[in-house]
Amino acid sequence: MAERVNLVRNGSFESGDLGGLPEGWQFFTPEAGLAPEFRLGIDRGERALIATGNGNEHCVGWVYTRFRIEKGRTYRMKVRFRASDDIHPCDHLLFS
Repeated sequence: MAERVNLVRNGSFESGDLGGLPEGWQFFTPEAGLAPEFRLGIDRGERALIATGNGNEHCVGWVYTRFRIEKGRTYRMKVRFRASDDIHPCDHLLFS
C-alpha cells in the first residue's frame, strides 16, 4: 500500500494568522458586494477555516489552494465541516 501523503499544503490550516486566510490559500468572489467572509479561527479547540455569509442570500465566494495530481492516479479528498441549521450543504457547498 502506498504511503498516504497530504498533497494540500497547509490543509489543516496550521499556518497563518488567526483572523486571516490560511497561508498559501487565496480568496475569490465574482462580485465584491456578494463576498462572504473567510477567516482562520479556533473551533472546538482546533484551528479551522470559518466561513460566514454577508446577509445576502446570493452571497458567493470561495477559498482555494493549488496542488499537483497525476493523470491515471486515484486520489481521495476528505473534508470535514460543520454548518449552522439554516445552511443546506447540497445547495451551498461545492468541492472541485
